Amino acid sequence: MKITTSTVEKFTITDIPGIDVIHVFFEDYGPERGKVTIEVCGDAWSYFWGKTGCETIKDFFKRAGTSYLVGKFDIGIRERLDDESGEALELAAKKFIISERRQGNISRYIARENWNTADTLGDGIMDQSGELQEIFGDEWYNDLPQKPNPKYTHLFKIVQTIQEALKQSV
Repeated sequence: MKITTSTVEKFTITDIPGIDVIHVFFEDYGPERGKVTIEVCGDAWSYFWGKTGCETIKDFFKRAGTSYLVGKFDIGIRERLDDESGEALELAAKKFIISERRQGNISRYIARENWNTADTLGDGIMDQSGELQEIFGDEWYNDLPQKPNPKYTHLFKIVQTIQEALKQSV
């Protein structure tokens, strides 16, 4: 059995509007290598970088793009999500119909039919895939309205706050 020790530096950031207390742990495993762990109110995110291009993990964290860091802490997180509310679907459908009509891609008759279909759209997309395909075409899912992802926005604010705190602490 081999046991090694390392030095971990902990920062606690408080008094942030809209965010609970942030605990962030920086652990250097050597030059250009390290791990960052963030804990906020029971939620935790952690990532190890094997090659940072910076002497310390704190220096790397300060310089890295916020969106890049968010993507590492929560792999696969999307900045925006499909807005499946009936109101958003109806609005997007009507904008699409107007655009298609102005470009001459659909007749007045088809535009009227699609408009009437748009008036009946409710919440959710799975039960309405036929109607959405009728309006938007075969790849209807590419034209769905988008809204900010609250989980992404929250983690982005946390990472951004840590970066600002690191810049102030120097």
